[in-house]
Amino acid sequence: GGMFVWARHRDVADADDLVQAAEARGIGLVSGAVFRPDLAPGPWLRINLAAAGDPVAQRFLDAPVS
Repeated sequence: GGMFVWARHRDVADADDLVQAAEARGIGLVSGAVFRPDLAPGPWLRINLAAAGDPVAQRFLDAPVS
């Protein structure tokens, strides 16, 4: 249980790439790097489940990585 989930896309090595693509579409995502003591990049995102239900966010998260 909880209001956040950790997720990663199998084709993305650096979640910052997804965060930037989402931001360009008005979708707020947070890279897991923000929660690491050294801010090291990685593939993980922390997703707020309440916001993940938004249809625009769902379409973005379901779309193939380009």
